[in-house]
Amino acid sequence: MTRSDVRGSNNNEQGFYGRDLLYRVRSGNLDREANDGTDRYVEKNSKPILVTLGSIFAVAIVALAISGLVGMSLHSLTPAKLPMDNVQDIETIHDDAMLLQDQDMVNAKLTEFRDLTGICPVVYTAYDEDWQEMFPSLEIYAEYLYYSNYNDMQHFVIVFSIPGSDAGMTARGEKTHYAFEIHQGKSTEAILGSILVGKFKSNIIENISNGSGFDGAVVNSMEMVRADAYGRMNPSTARRAVNLGIAFLPMVITVIFFTVWFVKVIRKYVRERKVERLAAVKKG
Repeated sequence: MTRSDVRGSNNNEQGFYGRDLLYRVRSGNLDREANDGTDRYVEKNSKPILVTLGSIFAVAIVALAISGLVGMSLHSLTPAKLPMDNVQDIETIHDDAMLLQDQDMVNAKLTEFRDLTGICPVVYTAYDEDWQEMFPSLEIYAEYLYYSNYNDMQHFVIVFSIPGSDAGMTARGEKTHYAFEIHQGKSTEAILGSILVGKFKSNIIENISNGSGFDGAVVNSMEMVRADAYGRMNPSTARRAVNLGIAFLPMVITVIFFTVWFVKVIRKYVRERKVERLAAVKKG
């Protein structure tokens, strides 16, 4: 395409937007300059990319779709109790290694946590010799205990293991070598996230080191996560407001981004329509 021009006059050919304004196309943008009677409208050598109403509509649809997807992906920062409809009512304690001296206290705390959250904590104790021949690690053994006993995803299985040679030491108040692992169902992660589970494990180790025993360690650690869960499930008004702001922040950012984009597209569309009108004046 060769350069072409339209010169305004002091009569009827003043230019589409008045004698004192020049609309020039530069890299897809139109600049205004005072018209001294010698300025001309210049087209680029290559055909400009036109913005149509269809493309504007497409941008709007994309913006709405992405905003909707972001909105649907948001989940509440205030966790709710898990439904108990499909949970098996199975014992909370399997103390084969006899490490828990006060099972009633442990059972009460595990039940309290289950009633609050819908998560079902279960404590297993075992001797190393009971699983080491069949399983390469205590972690794998904990997974086996979970999936061989529960068909839901809302149990929280805690497994302690000690050497058989240390049997009876806990009952005598002596410290024993031990290892423990936790395996949790996927549904529990909304309440028992990785950070909180890490704190739970650290609390178990600290309590046993301080002489609280295995039962005291379980009770104190379960109380710690129970208090945390209760605080997040029953937040204050101020905390709810903060949670709401955090939850909708991604959507707000998405809306702002597409609003800026949409405005730019509209402005480009308007500019191109002005170019077309000016070209129509030239042909006239």
